[in-house]
Amino acid sequence: MNPIIENDMKQIVEYSRENLEALDGVNIFLAGSTGFVGSWLLGAFMASNKYLGTKIRVTAMHRGNPTRIDLSGLSDEYVKWNTSGYTTGVILEPSEQFNVLIDAVAYRDPAPYFALAGRAIGFANMIHMALATNVSRLMYISSGAVVSDRGNYTPEQAAYVYGKMTGEFMYSRLSRSINSVIIPRLYTFMGPGLGSQYAISSFMDQARSGKDIEVDSPLAVRSYLYPVDMVDHLLAILANGKGWTPYVVGSINKMSLIVAANKIGLKYGVMAQHTGSIQVVNDVYLPVLHQQDVELGLEQTVSFEEGIDRWKEYLTISSST
Repeated sequence: MNPIIENDMKQIVEYSRENLEALDGVNIFLAGSTGFVGSWLLGAFMASNKYLGTKIRVTAMHRGNPTRIDLSGLSDEYVKWNTSGYTTGVILEPSEQFNVLIDAVAYRDPAPYFALAGRAIGFANMIHMALATNVSRLMYISSGAVVSDRGNYTPEQAAYVYGKMTGEFMYSRLSRSINSVIIPRLYTFMGPGLGSQYAISSFMDQARSGKDIEVDSPLAVRSYLYPVDMVDHLLAILANGKGWTPYVVGSINKMSLIVAANKIGLKYGVMAQHTGSIQVVNDVYLPVLHQQDVELGLEQTVSFEEGIDRWKEYLTISSST
């Protein structure tokens, strides 16, 4: 296991000890267990079992992909892998009782129709499972994109956003039948396991190769949360979130993309330069914290600079092994 991941998991266990211990003996169905969010959540449950001695059982549903981060050094004694999928058009009959369902699927398809159709089938399967088993909690990982005003979506991006909207609508109806449906809306992140389609990942790839970083939209504004804080926030929401009230998971420390690229460039000894339009555009994607987020004490503990340092070391170690 990469030592950065090992240390990050230990930090998660330390910060979220109370919330993880509350899950001791719980049977969780985790859909999307090999995606960015799902991999980190799965790692947290496995780390809890290893370091705290909990027995959090996880049925990890995936589509045959490896986890985004290496979890081989953690305890998988209570993990059951499931590759049956839930976007096949067939309603899955649960083979066991689950206490908690987590939908962390970020389903994408080059054909927008299939992306939306696949997600709808997935939602139907999760709702069926929630009603058929002993579920007391369902957490749906949504996106801040459902409330952001960002035009000019590509068809694929639009399918993703409308899929998230559909999920929130369908699960909100389910909240009438089970005790608690919790919906965190996620924003932008940095760190190990993040997909290459994001600007921040592109900046890291360019800097690692020794090239100056090219920034197409230098004045676009973002904020970045490291996975340790992301998981800590999600576990707090899972354990203590109230009813069907969307929560925010993201950093409030905003910066333009050119500033972010320059900060990364300094770590690698390269420069950042804009290659797109420098005119002011309304491209701002930032979380707005609500009272419910404040009540849970959701705070950022890993700064942008520290997160980049960890990510840089993770990539360096990974490329040398």
